[in-house]
Amino acid sequence: MLVQVRYNQQQKYVKVDDVDGQLDSLNSTKKKCPIFSSHREVLPSTRSKVVYKDATGTEVDEDIFNDLVSQGNVVLTVFPSDGEKCKRLIEAVLGTSSGGEEVLEEYHTSQTLKDSTRRKLVNIVVAHMIDKHGHLPTKAVREEYALGIVTLFPSLKDPYSKKGYVNQDFTLLLFDDEAEHVVLDLNTHETGFNGDDGSYVILTWVGDDTGVILVLSTISSPLESFQEGGSSRLYRSIDYGKSFHDISQSINHTFIKEEFGVSVGPGISVILTADTPVLNNPGGIIFTSRDAGASFKLIQLPFHLAQPITYHFSNPDYLAALSIDGGRRQFVLRLQSRRCRGPRVSCTFHPTKDKPSAKRYCHQPPLSSFMADTYFGTMYTSDDRGILFSKSLERHLFDGHRRSDFTNITSLRGAYLTNKLDVDGRIRSVISFNRGGAWRQLDKPENVDCEAHVKKVGRHHRYMRSLRYNIPTSLCFLFLSQCNLHIHGEHSRKNGIVPMLALSEPTAVGLVIAHGTVGDSLSSSQYPDVFVSSDGGYSWKGTLKGPHLYSILDSGGLIVAVEAQHKGQVKTIKFSTDEGQCWKLYNFTEQPFFFAGLASEPGTNAMLVSVWGFRPEDDNQPMWVAVTIDFQSLITRECTTDDYEEWLAHSTEEKDSETNGCVLGVKETYRRLKKESVCRNGRNFVVKKKQSSCLCTREDYICDYGFYRHVNTSECVKQPDATNKTLEMCLNGQEDELLTTG
Repeated sequence: MLVQVRYNQQQKYVKVDDVDGQLDSLNSTKKKCPIFSSHREVLPSTRSKVVYKDATGTEVDEDIFNDLVSQGNVVLTVFPSDGEKCKRLIEAVLGTSSGGEEVLEEYHTSQTLKDSTRRKLVNIVVAHMIDKHGHLPTKAVREEYALGIVTLFPSLKDPYSKKGYVNQDFTLLLFDDEAEHVVLDLNTHETGFNGDDGSYVILTWVGDDTGVILVLSTISSPLESFQEGGSSRLYRSIDYGKSFHDISQSINHTFIKEEFGVSVGPGISVILTADTPVLNNPGGIIFTSRDAGASFKLIQLPFHLAQPITYHFSNPDYLAALSIDGGRRQFVLRLQSRRCRGPRVSCTFHPTKDKPSAKRYCHQPPLSSFMADTYFGTMYTSDDRGILFSKSLERHLFDGHRRSDFTNITSLRGAYLTNKLDVDGRIRSVISFNRGGAWRQLDKPENVDCEAHVKKVGRHHRYMRSLRYNIPTSLCFLFLSQCNLHIHGEHSRKNGIVPMLALSEPTAVGLVIAHGTVGDSLSSSQYPDVFVSSDGGYSWKGTLKGPHLYSILDSGGLIVAVEAQHKGQVKTIKFSTDEGQCWKLYNFTEQPFFFAGLASEPGTNAMLVSVWGFRPEDDNQPMWVAVTIDFQSLITRECTTDDYEEWLAHSTEEKDSETNGCVLGVKETYRRLKKESVCRNGRNFVVKKKQSSCLCTREDYICDYGFYRHVNTSECVKQPDATNKTLEMCLNGQEDELLTTG
């Protein structure tokens, strides 16, 4: 009897045998199906599971097969097993991918794969799967690829696995974390700088989306290195860190001091500063580049440099230590911050991006000292003209070099953060949300237990406070019951307590990352942890234990961090897509090294980051290593409208809708990424906001000349030294009396 059988797009008649007077049609078709055309290798064999269905798609069981065939006019459709279909998929992937043919050839020759070849196989398959199905393919898709691998390569099958997948390699097809690691492996590039004898290495990105990285090996003692025949070296990458080339000849192998390093200005301008203690040398040397380090111009200085020359904060053609022509002509030394000094006051000019004209902050001279390097003064804020100054904060902390912990939180308009030295000798953090008009302490982080901290450090601090300041023990217990977050600033960074300062970016609205401690005050004996705020500093959460270097990427859609190990070596970078609520780990190298630094591509819209350090070699000579990680290969989906939400800046739990979010007479509603959205903002991302006017409150005004506010209060009170005195101001040669109530 003849039966029509269809397989894929082919159809033919198969003669059914008669066995002992009975039809053994099922076995006959199983034997004859494999002879169809060129599909001989991929059609199911008699050992495979074959499903037969009639023309309507109804499956035919074996016990009724003969009866159905004997009725005639039956077309049987053959469906190969899932394994065969998946096998063809993997064959096609390997046949069209670079390196795939080598994998097939090795298995054909040895009927197995070496570990390195297996890893190559998995990398090829995962790359294809993510390219076709996105970064988070469904479990069914991942199982399809995994089944195809063990069907095409039977000797790789795991006899102890329920479905035959090899757990060692192929679980990455079934679990997101492993798949992420493979994708990052394919987009992570490591370079070792063999033979470099620099005592320290500085890595910096140049320009936005240029792909240029400069690596400068510096030296601490130019004269000693000169006598030994050594020199600084400069390396340049133009392919986002995939490869580096030695361009030391472009700076004439000049000695570069460690503290001078590299200065990158806005755009693609670069300055290298050097100084050589050679006899009869008239001065130092700078090298300037306007093409991202492709070429440098040497400029001889008529003086020796005491500090590196840096760019003007807003104009790349100005140098903060030079005049306006990029260093080509006469040199005029200037400090980047404008300071006015007199017998009674020193002022610092702080440019701010959230106001048309900048503010000035002035300090009275230090009245006391703490631990030989801690000073305090009174901070004043000026009006828009910089003429009238009003007291903003008393006992403002700064060090012997007059550097303070003042930080402008650029992710929220009007938010400033700093530290003050209180009368009990303790350093405490305060924050202002209205440009210094009023200050308050930071709230306790939501997920931190203060009681455990008090038990741990309380006894030591209780004794020290009582001994040094003769404070009653009962008052010490009161101090310990207070619990706030305190942020480490420049004073802590200079003393090696933390590796970097608080970080915020205008494009990452509301996001702040900082090192801090929790308790009564800032503690140098307590190990600093990393805290994060999503609302510009109103509320905080603990996010990482111990000191880290961190960076904000993709306009806040991605945060990366590397633990700052002082003694141990590192190989892991941490990354978060939800503003630090959860972190994932990625081992960016197989051989750990001593961590030196973390740098991201300029602009928070980027998603590339570099980690560098040195690795001890067998000859006890360190080898400098730079690793660049491209996270844009991991987060491939572009954000859509549904991924964003509206956020009212400065909003609190106030029930009054008129005043909620109103600061300095303006309400601002931003469009920002939801924490649960895993997508890419992209390089073209622009912060969008809506503004509306609102009524100013008492807190929106700074106190008038001769008045000030205490911390955590809104009332302006007269300064003690201004009581019963006439307040006068001299402007343009005329003296005016100020009539004010504060």
